[in-house]
Amino acid sequence: MNNKMKKLKCQKINILNSFHQMINIMIDQIKLLISLKNPLQYENSSLQSQLLEFTSDNQQLQAKLLTKLQRLTNKEEKQSMIYKWLFKIYKKNLRKK
Repeated sequence: MNNKMKKLKCQKINILNSFHQMINIMIDQIKLLISLKNPLQYENSSLQSQLLEFTSDNQQLQAKLLTKLQRLTNKEEKQSMIYKWLFKIYKKNLRKK
């Protein structure tokens, strides 16, 4: 009887461990799905903050960029515009050095 109890206890622990692993996998999948659902929103906001940081010395340029970004509704267009402006600023800064 004692051997059977040990065996059952081990099986119970194994089942609990596998259940715990399944829950962790599901949590990871949910996190991945959330990040994949709208990745451009997070990426664009960080890119936009980078862009504003690069143009912090030129408020006129900042205002121009922000009005252009507000006009765009498509997230991919916003992202491409932000990349384009970041590249222009980067090239301009390289020429200064």
